[in-house]
Amino acid sequence: MGGLKGLAQQLCAAHVETEQAFMAALRTNRASNICSSEFLSKLLAAFYEHLPAEHRFAHTQDGFSDIPVNPGQIRAVNVSVDGRTPHGPGFKELPVLIST
Repeated sequence: MGGLKGLAQQLCAAHVETEQAFMAALRTNRASNICSSEFLSKLLAAFYEHLPAEHRFAHTQDGFSDIPVNPGQIRAVNVSVDGRTPHGPGFKELPVLIST
């Protein structure tokens, strides 16, 4: 798959595969704290592991970057979905948000 359409399809597939795996895990272990940093790290690691290696890079306000995403680690850059506007909280805010 190539181009933006191919990337979009791969992102969609990775989201679906990750959701299916984690929903199945939650059905068997209802005591999981879905707001814990451990759970979120595992969730994000699983998502990125479903992506091809060439798509495991941060998308910033400058567009596609060469900044690798390290599955399961909190990001160290601000990200953007469309390459123009920030997406989600700033990276400096994440540790505080995850710990609360």
